[in-house]
Amino acid sequence: MSKSLDLHSIVLGEDNAKSVLVLHGILGSCQNWRYFCQRLFRMRESLRFVMVDLRNHGRSPHFDQQNGLYECAQDLFHLQKKWGAFD
Repeated sequence: MSKSLDLHSIVLGEDNAKSVLVLHGILGSCQNWRYFCQRLFRMRESLRFVMVDLRNHGRSPHFDQQNGLYECAQDLFHLQKKWGAFD
């Protein structure tokens, strides 16, 4: 079993709000979505936006082995435990 990483994330919104998980593309980071999510948040302050740096991107840890889609999904599952369910 692979090790889940503690991913870097930026959160806009309250802890008890419904959450929207925002993921970047293959060469990006959560910073790519920051301005867009800030604008969405101003329109929908009832939501919480969680922008994530996937493993080996942005400020998240870099890991040389086991970097497949399965490991990425495990990281996000671990993040869900930290921030609560994503809608």
